[in-house]
Amino acid sequence: MRSICFHLAAIVSVALSVSAISADDKKDSKESKEGPSASSYTPAGDITVVIAGASNHSVIVKVPGGTTGRGKYAQTTMKDDELTFTSDVTIRHRHLPPKLDEKGKKVAYTSDELKKLKAKDGLYEASASDLHGGQTVSLHLVKLKGAKGEDANKLYVAKAIIEAEPPQQPQGPAPRKPEKNQ
Repeated sequence: MRSICFHLAAIVSVALSVSAISADDKKDSKESKEGPSASSYTPAGDITVVIAGASNHSVIVKVPGGTTGRGKYAQTTMKDDELTFTSDVTIRHRHLPPKLDEKGKKVAYTSDELKKLKAKDGLYEASASDLHGGQTVSLHLVKLKGAKGEDANKLYVAKAIIEAEPPQQPQGPAPRKPEKNQ
């Protein structure tokens, strides 16, 4: 009788542990599809960079990739690094870009437009489509809490502030070089 009760208790405990493990697996798969919540990140610092490019989900920055040569001839090479946005990334303009009319001339924003564009943090609303190569951008970087392995060092962008647009290229034909008479 005791051996039957012992075996029955062992079977019940194994069944309960298997169901608990499968419930944890289902919970983990739901979290990975939705992405981590804002409370899942820890601050990693702020940087201001000129970005090389951007998409709706990430921004590409140039970082030092190593050196070539030796001594006084050593040069630092740059490589592109892609930083992924968090699911709740905030993108803002520090200063509004100029508003242009149909003829390409600058026009002033109306007070209603300014109120509509102004965010609660005092900056101006923007979206990921407003980011492009050559802009100077301040990035607030975060890391995933409790991450292990490769994910422990992966950085994410929680907030991007567009500081300045790239310098304007001169319009019109390129200056001609004087020809040499031979």
